[in-house]
Amino acid sequence: GRPMTRKRLIAVVNPVSGADRSAVERIQAFIDANRDTLDSELRQTQDAGDATRFAKEAAQSGADFVIASGGGRAGMEISDGQRGRSVALGVCPAGPTNAMAR
Repeated sequence: GRPMTRKRLIAVVNPVSGADRSAVERIQAFIDANRDTLDSELRQTQDAGDATRFAKEAAQSGADFVIASGGGRAGMEISDGQRGRSVALGVCPAGPTNAMAR
């Protein structure tokens, strides 16, 4: 058969609160469990604007998927960074990102 093309996934997480720490652990466990089929990277925000920048960089680098998770404005920043790009955006509910998911 044809060789399988590996998909690229970037997870962008704002690990501000304790609830978001568990999201980091869940996403890292997913990345670890799928190392054979996905090229994945977990990026944690530190400053305002990081999430938008990480999402734009993910799209420009050819990422197939971006996962957003975290408190503060991280979810909205990531969706802003994805606007106009054909990259699948997933939301891992944690903190205020839950409101964006709804």
